[in-house]
Amino acid sequence: VSDFASGTVANISGTVTQAQVSGLGTALAGKFTLSANNTATGQQIFNADSDASIPLQVRRFSPTATGNIQEWDTSTGTALASIDSQARGNFPRVTAGSAADLGYGILSVNTGATANKGIVVRAASGQASNLLEMQDSAGSVQTLFNNAGAIASGQRATFGSTAVSTAGHLSVILGVDRVGLAVRGASGGTANLQEWQNSGGTVLASVTSSGQVRTGSISFTDGLTAINMPGNRNIGFGSGAGSFGGGTAVIAIANASAVPSSNPTGGGILYVESGALKYRGSSGTITTIAVA
Repeated sequence: VSDFASGTVANISGTVTQAQVSGLGTALAGKFTLSANNTATGQQIFNADSDASIPLQVRRFSPTATGNIQEWDTSTGTALASIDSQARGNFPRVTAGSAADLGYGILSVNTGATANKGIVVRAASGQASNLLEMQDSAGSVQTLFNNAGAIASGQRATFGSTAVSTAGHLSVILGVDRVGLAVRGASGGTANLQEWQNSGGTVLASVTSSGQVRTGSISFTDGLTAINMPGNRNIGFGSGAGSFGGGTAVIAIANASAVPSSNPTGGGILYVESGALKYRGSSGTITTIAVA
């Protein structure tokens, strides 16, 4: 056994006493090298000799080395966990209640390089259980990624902000240059782009695959060229609910905020000015249909 600074420190052979080992440890002053294959039994303790010292350093053979830097094996030599030549850890089991429990710790992943993935969860062949779960303190699942990677959550979701919004179960906080929700249909798709359903799953309103809007008993069909209204509904243009005069199945038109100043092309304009219903044709003639 050689000390790096002063050469041979001690030669030990045969039965080694505790005093010899202690004396050797003192003489080596923490500096020794083990070469080839060495096996140590019993409890091994490495004590740092300063705040800045590294108690145990494992250095790979060369930059192209392929063997694991460190392994934890069974009694027969089967690897249970390891750190490979690129310092990537392989820890198959980290379970609650075990010596490797991370229950009271924080797991932080620094990718270290732009091409690295922070976390990869790979399913087993025929995976049946969820790939990832977020649970409350009682172990109840709040959010999950199922075996196919689909996301399900029983909690609120907020996009566009790190503050959870209580305005709705799903809240989208917009930026000045962002679209709140974009729904892109599949090529040849026939399913609705969007639906609003009641608790029983009955569709109350929808946007069809061609972008037509259908809501309740009001049907917007044929590219919105026909509108069918039920008997208990009103239509208002620029007016609120109070502008129907208590009527049902009526049409209310608010006074034009700016009356037409030029002639329409290929048709006419119907509008209200100071309470009077007027019509302006393509030739510029203005006709008062009904006075205020």
